[in-house]
Amino acid sequence: MDLKTCTSPTMDGHTYEVVQIGEQCWFAENLRTTEFTDGTPIPAVGPNQLANTKTPARVINPDLPDHYNTFYNGWSLLQAKGICPKGWRVPTAIEFSRLHQYTISTSTAPFSQVKGAEFCDPTDWDFTTTDLEFNRFGFNAQPSGSIALEFNPASHIEASQFTSFWTRFDHIHEDPSDITKILIVSINEERFLTACGGIAPDYGLCLRCILEE
Repeated sequence: MDLKTCTSPTMDGHTYEVVQIGEQCWFAENLRTTEFTDGTPIPAVGPNQLANTKTPARVINPDLPDHYNTFYNGWSLLQAKGICPKGWRVPTAIEFSRLHQYTISTSTAPFSQVKGAEFCDPTDWDFTTTDLEFNRFGFNAQPSGSIALEFNPASHIEASQFTSFWTRFDHIHEDPSDITKILIVSINEERFLTACGGIAPDYGLCLRCILEE
């Protein structure tokens, strides 16, 4: 990848902050687009509708700041048209793992244990530790939580002290309706959990984009 191209892209009227970490170029903020890469709108729905929506959709959590209050269901990232700016895409679980492995290789912590807090802008987190270099890598993770029925039937929103990101498969499946589980990455104060399990595309999670190689 030519890291000279690790420059801020503009999409849907917003210019995104980016950060180079090792040999990867990442968004340094969450995706907030209202449209796909080709300009097709991404329908907005309420939290209570998301679990029953089997097509691309996004949800805005009005209780969170604008820069990390946009959630997408899994169907949104399974579209061949793309959801990131041109030249960028949703990262795979392997690419998140490479990010984690690089940061471990640069860590001076005992046993190279990179804490999740080192990926987090501490502004809105309720951290209990004070001896870490918060946001050491400029990734700017925020405590956005997730949207899912089983967590909170009243609103379907769990705004907690973690953030989860969708990952994508190495290729777009010909029939996205066959997808039942998508791997996710989660970050909390203590841990950076890569490929920590698969969940149904009915959930609402945040998205980060990575520069195409």
